Amino acid sequence: MQKKSNKKIIHNSDVLVVTGSTVANGTFEDIMAMASDKRVIFYGTTIAGLAALMGVERFCPLSE
Repeated sequence: MQKKSNKKIIHNSDVLVVTGSTVANGTFEDIMAMASDKRVIFYGTTIAGLAALMGVERFCPLSE
């Protein structure tokens, strides 16, 4: 059910602001594949390392 919901939400969005917890819960790759034509901004500290390695956009007001 979650994948179907994600697909609908992503389809209807222009920009996605996604929690870094996608790395921990295993949905990162699915979301990136479904959102290939969208701007995706990850937030939080959980995604910090992966964002740097993969070059994905990240925002976290509490980090430097």
